[in-house]
Amino acid sequence: MNVGERAKKIEPFRETSLELADLAANICKECGIKYTLLTRALWGAAECKGYLPWSSGIQIGMFYNDFKKFIEVCKTKLKGTQYYIIDSDNCEQFEEVYVRLAKRSRVILPEHRKKDEIYYDYYIDIIPIFYAGNTRKEYRKVYKGYRYYKRCLSAFKILPDTVKLKNLLHMMKRAYYYKRRSQNCYDRMQKCLLRYNDAPTKYVILPYMSKQKGIVRLAETYNNLEEVTFEGHKYTAVRDAMQWVEDFYGKKKMKYLSETPVNQATLEGPELLRRIQLIELEMLLEFDRICRKHNLKYTLAWGTLLGAIRHGGFIPWDDDVDVLMLYEDYRRFLEIAPQELDTEKFFLRTIETDKDCNLTFAQIKRNNTVFLRAGRENYNTHKGVFMDILPLFNGSKSTVVHYFQHKICRFFKTMTWAHMGANSERNPIKRWYYLQLARVPNNKSYSLFLKFATMIKEKSENLAYLSVVRNPKCKAITKRSNYEDLIEVDFEGHSFYAPKNYDEILRYAYSDDYLRYPSLFARHAKHLPGVIDIGDLYRF
Repeated sequence: MNVGERAKKIEPFRETSLELADLAANICKECGIKYTLLTRALWGAAECKGYLPWSSGIQIGMFYNDFKKFIEVCKTKLKGTQYYIIDSDNCEQFEEVYVRLAKRSRVILPEHRKKDEIYYDYYIDIIPIFYAGNTRKEYRKVYKGYRYYKRCLSAFKILPDTVKLKNLLHMMKRAYYYKRRSQNCYDRMQKCLLRYNDAPTKYVILPYMSKQKGIVRLAETYNNLEEVTFEGHKYTAVRDAMQWVEDFYGKKKMKYLSETPVNQATLEGPELLRRIQLIELEMLLEFDRICRKHNLKYTLAWGTLLGAIRHGGFIPWDDDVDVLMLYEDYRRFLEIAPQELDTEKFFLRTIETDKDCNLTFAQIKRNNTVFLRAGRENYNTHKGVFMDILPLFNGSKSTVVHYFQHKICRFFKTMTWAHMGANSERNPIKRWYYLQLARVPNNKSYSLFLKFATMIKEKSENLAYLSVVRNPKCKAITKRSNYEDLIEVDFEGHSFYAPKNYDEILRYAYSDDYLRYPSLFARHAKHLPGVIDIGDLYRF
C-alpha cells in the first residue's frame, strides 16, 4: 500500500492529529522555533514512519522559551478559527505545565454545558522541555521537586473502606501527598521547573513522572534534529530516535506497549464517544419510561449520578450508564420489560435471554450496533451498546453474615464471568484459574450467585450491593432509605431519579473530592472497547 492509499484509509483522530501537527510545524517554521516529535509519535516515526498500530495521538516537544512563544503566536494567529490552545484559560481545574493544540469537533452541547465541549475536540500535546542544571545533583533536585509537587497535585482523598493490608504502603504514600496538597502546589511546581530557564544547561527535564535517563535528559539531544517522515508528512525529530525511545520507556515497557490491542474507538476520536453517549441516553429514556409507567423506583448510579450532579449530563469522558434498583423493583422490571420494551430498538440482556451472558445483573442493549472488547466477536451474545441495571439485595443485620454473603457471591460472580476471562486474560496464572471456574456453565454459576444474593428474606435498612467489590454494611450506598427517598435531577436535558441524599453517596463512592476532576491526561473514556460499529446512529 503506497502513502496515498494509506492516507485515504486513515481514521478520523489520526487524520486530524496530522492536520494539527502540520499546523504546529508551520507555525514553528514561521517563527524559527525548534521542535521534535516525542514519545509515541517519535517511536512511530522511527519504527514504521507513521502511527504505531495501537496509537493515535501526536506529541511535540520544544524548549520552554519557544513553548511560551508558540502559545502566544497560536492565541493570536488562531483567534476566530476552529483551532485553539487548551490551557488554564479555557479548561477547568487545569493543573498541567503542557498544553494542547486543538480543533473543534462537530459536537455541540447546550449553553449551560459549553465548558464541556472542549473534551469532545481533537488535539495534539505540546510539551515544554525545561532546563535542569549542569550537574547530576542539580538535575536530581529539579526532578525530585517536580515529582513531589506533581504527586501532591494528583493526590485524591482515599476512598472509604479501600485500605487493605496488601495496599497499605501505597495508601500511606497517597495520604502523605494528599495531606500536603495545597493551593500553591501548582505555582511551586512551575517555579521548580523554571529554576534554570534563564540560560541553557546541560540537562533538561520533560514533565513526565517516569524516570528520565540517557539522552532523554540531555539538552544537546533536542538541538540535534533531522527531518523525518510520518504518515507521508515531514516533521523534525531528534536524530537518535530509537535510543531516545528506549531510554524513555525502557525495553520492558516497550514490549508491554507493543502488545497493546488496537482500540478502534481511540482511532475514531471524540465524536464517536458523543454518539455512544446519545445511544445510551436513548436507552436510559426507554428504561425511565417503563419505570414511571409501572411505578418502579430506580436511581442513577456511579459515574452517571456524578455526571448529573457535576456536569448536568454525561461526564464528558464517561462512556457508560448505570442505574440501581431495589431487588423487588428489579425483579418486576425484568418481568415487565419483555412486553414493554421497544424490541425493534432494544434487547433485554439477562442470563436467560443471552447464552454467553457473563454478568450477574441485567442490561439493555441497542440492536444493530456492535460494542465489544477485541477477541470477543465469536461469543453467542448480543454485541450491542448497553446500559447496566444493577440490583440491590436485602442485607443482613449481622456483620458476619453480611461479610460471608459478599465473599460467596463474589466467588460465584467471578465464576459466571470466567468463560470470558479464560480467553482474554493475559496473565497465565489467572487464565488457568478462570479455565477451572469456566468448567461450570455460566447459568449454573449465576443460579448459585442468586441463591446466596437473595438468602436474606427480611427487609431492613441494610442492603447488599453484590455486583461490585465494595459492599459496606449500612453505609451510604447500602442504606435502603437512600433508594426510597428520591428527587429528580437534570441529565442531558431530561429528568431522571436520583437519591435525595446523593451527596453522602457520592462522598462514599468518590470521596469528599467528588467535585474535583482527574488530571488532564486521565480525562478520557476508560471502557470503550476495541470493536465498535454503530452505523448511522447520531451521525454528525
